[in-house]
Amino acid sequence: MKKTISLAVVGATGLVGRTMLQILEEREVPVGRLSLFASPRSNGKTLGFRGRAVEVHSLDKGPLTTDYVLSAVKSPIAAEWVPRFQAAGAVVIDNSSYFRMKDGVPLVVPEVNGDALQHHRGLVANPNCTAAIAAIALAPLHRAFHLSRLVISTYQSVSGTGQLALEELEQQTADSTHPPEVYPHPIAFNLFPQVGDFNAAGLCVEEQKITEEVQKILAVPQLFIAVMTVRVPVRVGHSLSIFAEFQRDFSLADAYRQLQAAPGLAVRQDQDYATPLECAGRDEVFVGRLRQDPQAPNTLQLWVVGDNLRKGAATNAVQILERLIQE
Repeated sequence: MKKTISLAVVGATGLVGRTMLQILEEREVPVGRLSLFASPRSNGKTLGFRGRAVEVHSLDKGPLTTDYVLSAVKSPIAAEWVPRFQAAGAVVIDNSSYFRMKDGVPLVVPEVNGDALQHHRGLVANPNCTAAIAAIALAPLHRAFHLSRLVISTYQSVSGTGQLALEELEQQTADSTHPPEVYPHPIAFNLFPQVGDFNAAGLCVEEQKITEEVQKILAVPQLFIAVMTVRVPVRVGHSLSIFAEFQRDFSLADAYRQLQAAPGLAVRQDQDYATPLECAGRDEVFVGRLRQDPQAPNTLQLWVVGDNLRKGAATNAVQILERLIQE
């Protein structure tokens, strides 16, 4: 019998928190005592886990003594509560952006840089959903051919913003006159090149996150990355169009071999490709439409799709937990 762990899920009632619970069940993680935390408005609610109802407590009832914490709350809440759980002796896997770029905090995609977990000090950062999906596809190519430049365009689903964004999409789909509240523009039958607020350099928040986090995960801090993020009227699944330039020349067959041998990837041949609708509910990252300019054998264009709630967030966090349990 596997040794069981005690686990707290913080932000348990949100989209990512609920998905974490689902994946913990699917992967049969040996959770003994489970504690669920959320905002005060969720206090007293129950969520199902392995056939039983588990009560949700207001976060101000924590921290408690527990082995591990899966945290799926926004940055201001994580900044306050993650150190409290650490101080109480827990190892925290945090899905917010607050700790990702801090020195000494490993930012981990297990298939890419799982060895970084050896250096955690009670805290592991879970990457941005789009950065994690990109890193899974790029890591085997980088190891073989050494990246020198990336140009990425993303097409990101509304579930990346949360439940209210999903509801807004549904409302506007039924009634095109419904005013935007979550987003700066209507999202139904529309798209716009903005994911998050803009900074002084003209980058929106998501573009900066993807750049910095891909550099950190792949351990190439000086890598040139240009990103354009686009919000699209899709419920679940982030898609990326990637142009990658490498230091070494290679053939298309070489690229296929590297991708097909890598964990976590589902590779489509020739001009085949996956769609967000197809990848929703799946943990693989799908890669397709590989193509190469015959005049530039050190470049590659590819189409990448992944479920942002699963591999982009909850599944990746649970995989980190599994690695920590094994060590």
